[in-house]
Amino acid sequence: LGANLVYPLGSEVAALVHATKTVAAKAVFGTDAEKAAAAAAKSEAAYNIIKNSSRCAFNNVVNSMRSSFNGITNLQLAPSCVVSIIFPLTGNQDAIGHDLFFDQSRYDGAVATIEARAVVFVGPLVLVQNNKAAI
Repeated sequence: LGANLVYPLGSEVAALVHATKTVAAKAVFGTDAEKAAAAAAKSEAAYNIIKNSSRCAFNNVVNSMRSSFNGITNLQLAPSCVVSIIFPLTGNQDAIGHDLFFDQSRYDGAVATIEARAVVFVGPLVLVQNNKAAI
């Protein structure tokens, strides 16, 4: 399943991974101008993924997974490691905008997902939207 989600956007994902690593490196060793350029490149890479993906496709994946796996309460799409789409939205609005890369409890899972280029299950975690534990 993960390969089907990522590979159609393979070059965009590769650009985002590169940009994310550059932002991290420049945060430690870069000048202010280099930091700003790296942040702009990451934003552009994230925009390209969002622009080239489809909310409809995400909803199809959600519906397929929810019918295949019992107990799924919500699924999130987090291009550039920021939760941008969540299904269902009702009751989960507080998760929108959550930066998984800079949340200590989510960092390892975010990196594992980027490196695996696939869906990665992590947890248990306390959800930001309702303080419930989840995997």
